[in-house]
Amino acid sequence: MSSRTHSSSNSGGSHPHNLTARRSASHTDPLLQRYVMRPPDDLPRLCSNTSVGYPDYFPQDPAQPEDQLIDTYVRNGLADQPLISSETSSMHDSIIDRLQDQGVMNQLAKFAVEILEQQQPTPIPPKSFFHPPPVRPVTELSDRETWWKHLTDPAAQLSTLARSVPSLYGKDRTDRLESLLKNICQRSIPMTRALWAIRVFGCDEIQTALQSQPQLSPSQASDSLTTDWTRLVLNTLRSVLTEVPGRDPKTSEVGADPRRLFPDPDAQLQWIDRWSYLWRLVRVQCDQELVDIRHLLRWLIEVISTCSVDHFVLLLPSLYEYIPDIKRARFLLRLLVSA
Repeated sequence: MSSRTHSSSNSGGSHPHNLTARRSASHTDPLLQRYVMRPPDDLPRLCSNTSVGYPDYFPQDPAQPEDQLIDTYVRNGLADQPLISSETSSMHDSIIDRLQDQGVMNQLAKFAVEILEQQQPTPIPPKSFFHPPPVRPVTELSDRETWWKHLTDPAAQLSTLARSVPSLYGKDRTDRLESLLKNICQRSIPMTRALWAIRVFGCDEIQTALQSQPQLSPSQASDSLTTDWTRLVLNTLRSVLTEVPGRDPKTSEVGADPRRLFPDPDAQLQWIDRWSYLWRLVRVQCDQELVDIRHLLRWLIEVISTCSVDHFVLLLPSLYEYIPDIKRARFLLRLLVSA
């Protein structure tokens, strides 16, 4: 009996000492952590805003609708509502069917004709709407030179110069416009200030034309001035171009530098400065519609068709610049191809 009792007391884990050891071991084990989905450390964000999240990563949300124990969700499951009522329907078929109907096309054509018939031309404002500029006093020669020097200076304010704009020399419009262009080119006035001067003196010319010819409208006087100014600019370009002596291949020296236009290097530099400034002035005037670009392009093509090789080389950069404008008109493109 004693042997049985001793053997039973030493067997199994029912000994009180063993139970105490298990309990103490269970208390030392760490508690189980709830799994929380986290993105990888090397996964970049879609945006700096944290609410946007990560690409291809959809973590659990505490407020997600599928966790709400609603009767509908429990019985039928969660069904996402589309952002729009019908994501697959399209009006393409119905629109195509209607456009293929000949009656619909006839109605559209009739509607377009009615719009063109009822279109009214833009009314020209009466002369009373135009306020004439103040009369320019005839100033002395010294005052004129001072005014042009201030116009060349970028520090001089145009609002101050506008109070003392002198009148131009010349009995008729041609002489006055030549004086204006001569002063601008000789002084190499900055483009913005040169455009301002052209507009100011052009306004005086329009006012003079309206006073001498009352039957003219302001738009007709403006168009006439643009035509005269364009003709003057083109004649100036032609005269500056003809200053370059054309070289005869038979009498030219062997090995001569083709880039040398004048015997004197200083004269060549001065001519290049005048030619470059004049073309820059022409470009900005075309952009501002102060020079009629149609006359300019036709003049350019006509000169290229009859000029020498030296003059053609000088005009080639300008021709290349205005090629997109020439291609818009078939007539000019035909002239260029024939030239």
